[in-house]
Amino acid sequence: MNYYPYDHEESRSLVGAAAPIPLAPLTSMPEPSLRYGPSPPAPNGYFSHDMYVTPQKEPKAQEGFAPIKAKFKVDDGEIISHDPRLNKDGEALYRFIMTHAQERPEVLLHVEGTHVETADVKYSLAQADGSKKDSSTEFKSTVTDFDFYVDIGQHICHGPLHWTVPDEVPEYRGRLYREVDRPRDDHDPEHGIVRTKRKKAHEKDVDATVAWKEFRWQNGLPPWVGPNDRDAQGGSDQVRMLPRPASTLRSSRSIQDWAHEYCKSKKKLKEFVYDKRVYGWNIEKLENAVAQLIRDSGYSGDWSVEVIRRKDTIRVRPDTFLARALAHTWVKALLWLFLLYPFVWLFKRYSKRGGGMWEVCGGAWALKYWEPDPAGVIPGMGDAKGRIVPTMAGAARMVGLREGEWFRQWQSTMRGRIASGYASDEPLTTPDPAPENPVQTLDGY
Repeated sequence: MNYYPYDHEESRSLVGAAAPIPLAPLTSMPEPSLRYGPSPPAPNGYFSHDMYVTPQKEPKAQEGFAPIKAKFKVDDGEIISHDPRLNKDGEALYRFIMTHAQERPEVLLHVEGTHVETADVKYSLAQADGSKKDSSTEFKSTVTDFDFYVDIGQHICHGPLHWTVPDEVPEYRGRLYREVDRPRDDHDPEHGIVRTKRKKAHEKDVDATVAWKEFRWQNGLPPWVGPNDRDAQGGSDQVRMLPRPASTLRSSRSIQDWAHEYCKSKKKLKEFVYDKRVYGWNIEKLENAVAQLIRDSGYSGDWSVEVIRRKDTIRVRPDTFLARALAHTWVKALLWLFLLYPFVWLFKRYSKRGGGMWEVCGGAWALKYWEPDPAGVIPGMGDAKGRIVPTMAGAARMVGLREGEWFRQWQSTMRGRIASGYASDEPLTTPDPAPENPVQTLDGY
């Protein structure tokens, strides 16, 4: 666990009586949007792509933008802050999130193989008459045959694109259960009038949302794609275009609006979450391909293949003794031991000043995506490698590394590490050099 304190001069201006750091106007740090090409239905012989998009260029630091230096720690890859100002000043919270949103998440392929060994342990037991009786018992132990990680996140080619959860999608919006925002009669977000009525989401809708999130990750869909978007359920390698979304910011509230709402809350155990999502690769097919590689190697033990994410969350929590204490597992264990945790849970769940979560926004990072390429191909024809394809909106060019290209580069390395029993927590970043083929050294081959 690493701690990153701000300097003392800065801390006094944030939490003391001194005047806060002057912030640039909000217009100097706009929330970026995403522009889409038109999306007519694709006739036979054409492809339509969900990632056929033109990402906006997002400067790392615009002129006049003053990043917030707030106290935070990194715990298991997550950025966690209890800084007082981030819980009172919505503009400070917004800028803190925008600053740390630029840090790329980690995506790792974890491959592990184990087998169970059984040993007979023999021993003698003394009897009442002084004699000894021989006995034995089985002792089982798990032996690791290989265990390694491969860095996939190094191939991220674009991000972040900020996104917000649509009003109609069940999500945590200030309580400990998922809610939806329903528009009122005077709701007019196009003219800056946001009037919604918040209500608890139906259980079946919540279950469907949770299942969709997993489907979306496994099939490489962007986080702004919903289950009702056209062709989203297909889960194809080349995810198809959305109908006509204006941007990835689907909520009637901006990220800054949500930050201000969080800071206005008087809850003692509240939490604001910014979630970094990675999209572009079909994770399910990639895991299946690596699993087949293990089977083809002849390995007969138990194995697991999983693509995992790290450093993908920013959490802001109150600067209170209870909020800080409950962040530690050992504190919760003690509260359970002394039968105190049920009272904390009741306070957190049912008190108006108890707990609440905001999980309504995040950033999207692409492993591959599509962008318009006006000079790419003649309609009806694509390049041999499939990196440029025709669409009804014109040619589209793929940006980034494809799953199959990555697998071709790494399959020999993974096969060799499995055979050699390699085990390390340090992710592999470069494939092993291909061994020289003796046949190729023959004169005239």
